[in-house]
Amino acid sequence: MQQVFGSGTITSRANHGILICDPLRLREFLKGKDRQRDLTKIFFTDEKEDVYSEGIAVPFFDYSRETCAVTVRDSRAKSGLKGKCNKLSDGWILGTKTGELVMCGVDSLLFWDPYEVNEDPQRYYQFSVPPGWYEVAVYLADDCDGKDFWED
Repeated sequence: MQQVFGSGTITSRANHGILICDPLRLREFLKGKDRQRDLTKIFFTDEKEDVYSEGIAVPFFDYSRETCAVTVRDSRAKSGLKGKCNKLSDGWILGTKTGELVMCGVDSLLFWDPYEVNEDPQRYYQFSVPPGWYEVAVYLADDCDGKDFWED
């Protein structure tokens, strides 16, 4: 099936980075101690088992602007990237039991609550994919307006 699963504009104020994750699997990994707390140490650890090696989250840190447009799409769907695709990060694995995923900026880890509503700017974008395991590749392209576009 060729489709776009989700898109949004991520604003990162302190740390420029984007995450896609399964909040249910993250909650299970942290034994229910995930909401409304600082998770930066959990996501930036050198432990043998971490959210990335367990396929709970996919990160992308290498971009320089505060605002980044993000699209999550099936690999067979047409790319929405404009401009030269100058960065690639592939080989990521992401698993989801329910198919309910969240994308957000790294700043959102400082006070994690992926179910919040009415934030301005919006910190979390929820979208659905069929449950299962996915190979993920991340692409970044600069456009003419000075924004970064991130797509996986």
